Amino acid sequence: MNKTVTANISGIVFYLEIDAYDKLNNYLATIKNYLRDAESREEIMADIESRIAELFKERFNNDRSVVIMSDVDHVIAVMGEPEQYFDGDEDTNTNSSWTDANNDSTKSKSKRIYRDEDDKVIGGVCAGIGHYFGIDRIWIRIVFLFAFFVWGIGFIPYIILWIVIPKAKTTAEKLEMKGEAVNVDNIKKTVEDKFNDLKDSFNGEGAKNAANGLSNVLSKFFTFIGMVILFILKFFVKFVGIILLIIGISVLIVLMATAFNSDVVTVVSDSSVFQIKSYDIIHALIGTGTNSTLTIAALVLILGIPVIALIYGAIKLIFNLKTNNKAIGIGLISLWVSGIVLSFYIGSTTFSDFTNNQKTKSNIEWKSNSNTLYLNTLTEDDDLYNNFSFPPEVGNLWIEDGQVYYDNLEVDVLPSRSNKIEIVVEQLAKGKTRKEARERAEKINYSYLLKDSVLKISPYLYFDLDDRLRGQEVKVHILLPIGSKIVLEEGSEAIIYDIKNVTNEYDGDMIGETWIMLENGLNCLDCPLLPSVSSQNIDTVRTVIK
Repeated sequence: MNKTVTANISGIVFYLEIDAYDKLNNYLATIKNYLRDAESREEIMADIESRIAELFKERFNNDRSVVIMSDVDHVIAVMGEPEQYFDGDEDTNTNSSWTDANNDSTKSKSKRIYRDEDDKVIGGVCAGIGHYFGIDRIWIRIVFLFAFFVWGIGFIPYIILWIVIPKAKTTAEKLEMKGEAVNVDNIKKTVEDKFNDLKDSFNGEGAKNAANGLSNVLSKFFTFIGMVILFILKFFVKFVGIILLIIGISVLIVLMATAFNSDVVTVVSDSSVFQIKSYDIIHALIGTGTNSTLTIAALVLILGIPVIALIYGAIKLIFNLKTNNKAIGIGLISLWVSGIVLSFYIGSTTFSDFTNNQKTKSNIEWKSNSNTLYLNTLTEDDDLYNNFSFPPEVGNLWIEDGQVYYDNLEVDVLPSRSNKIEIVVEQLAKGKTRKEARERAEKINYSYLLKDSVLKISPYLYFDLDDRLRGQEVKVHILLPIGSKIVLEEGSEAIIYDIKNVTNEYDGDMIGETWIMLENGLNCLDCPLLPSVSSQNIDTVRTVIK
C-alpha cells in the first residue's frame, strides 16, 4: 500500500500518495517560480490552487478519497504545463499553436451560468445570461425593460433569477461563465487584468480613462437609442411574421378542408350568414367527374402555392433565415403555372355551356274580376307555404338535397293592349346548344300563390343540381290595361326590379302605394309627395273605370 500525505489545497484537506504529492508540489513550485516577478503572484496562486482543488473533487467518488498520480496528471493536462505560458523567448512562439489548440479543445465545455457582478447594473443577471447564451447583454436588458414597462412583469422574473443564479466569485467561475478554459494561462491573465485595473484606479489612470470616456457619452447615448430602435424594428418584423404565419396556416387549413368536401364555403347575405358544401358549389358550377377533380386540383395549386410561399416567408422573418433555395422557388412557380393552365382548360370547357340562350313562356291565369292586383312575396306565414319548394335558409344561393335555390326571379309591370290583367312568365337559361338551353329553361321551377286579387311570388327559382348554374332566370311580367291598378305591398321589394313609372321613382319608393296604369305609364294614384294624375288622362281613366 502506497504511503499518503495530507495537504491543504485552497482550504480543503486532501490525502495524496507520495509520488502524486511530489509531482503536484513540483508543479506548483514551478508555476510560483515563473511568477516570482509578478505583483499579483499570491492572487494567481490562490486561484490556481482553488481550481486544482475543484478538479480533485470532481475526480472523487464514493469508492476513493485519495489523490493518485492519474489525478495529478489530469490536473496538469487541464491546467497546462507552466512552460507553455510563461516562457518569454522563442519557445513560447513554438508552443503557441499547441496552447491555442488546448484552449480551444476545453473552451465552452464547462460553461455555466453565473451572475457577472463585474459588469452589473443591478445584480449582474443580464450580463450573466448574455455570457451563457452568447448574446450581447444590452439585448437582455432591453427585454427586461420592455417586459417591465409594457407588460409590467419584468421585475419579478429578474428578482427570481437574481436569487437563483449564483454570483461568479472566483476566477475559475468567471472563466466558466464566459466559456473559457480554466487553465493557468487564463487564470493568470484574468487576475493580472483585474490587478492592473485596480492599480490604474490608484495611480490616477482610472480617473483619466473616465474623463476620456465622458467625451463619448453623447455618442454612446445615441448608439443605445439606435440599438433600441433597431430592436423595436426587429420585434415588429417578427410580430408581422407571426401574424402572416397564422393567416397563412388558417387559409391553408380552409383550403385543404374545401378540397376534402367540408362545409367551409361561407355565404353572407343581407339577412344571414350560412355555409354550403364546397363540393356542391363545384358541382353546380363545373359538374361532376374529371372536370370536378381538375377544378379542385387547380384551386389547390392557384391558391395553395401563394399561401405556402406566404408561410415560408413568414418563417424566414420570424427566424431570420437567409437561405434562398432556387429549386424550391422554381418548383412552386411551376406548380402555380400548372394550376393556371388547368384553370384555363376548365374555364374554356365551362364557357361553352354559355354560348346559346333560350327561353320558354307560360301564363298565370288571372281569374279575378277586380281591376286591382295586390303584389307581395310568398313567405312562411302563408297558409299554403308548405306546399311550395322553398330554401331552408335565406341567402342569395342555397343548395340542399340536390336542389339549387337561386334568388334570380324578378317582377316587372308593363302596359297591356288587352282589357284584362295578364301575368306572363319567362324562363331563361343557357347551354352548349339551343336544344340544351331550352331543356334547361323548361326545368326551372318557381313558387307562387294567386288567391282572388292577391299574387304572392317566392323570390327563389329552383332546379336540379345536375342542371348546373347556367344563367337560369325567371321574369314575371304583369301586364296592366289602362286604368288598372297595382298595389306594391310591404315585402314586394324582394321581387320587383326596375319598374318603370312616369315620375322615375326607385323601386323602394314605390312600396306601400297604389299605382295606376295610364297611357304614358304607371302613375301613383294617392302619393302625397308625387304629382297627381295629369288632367289629360282623367277622362280616359274615368271612362275605363266605368
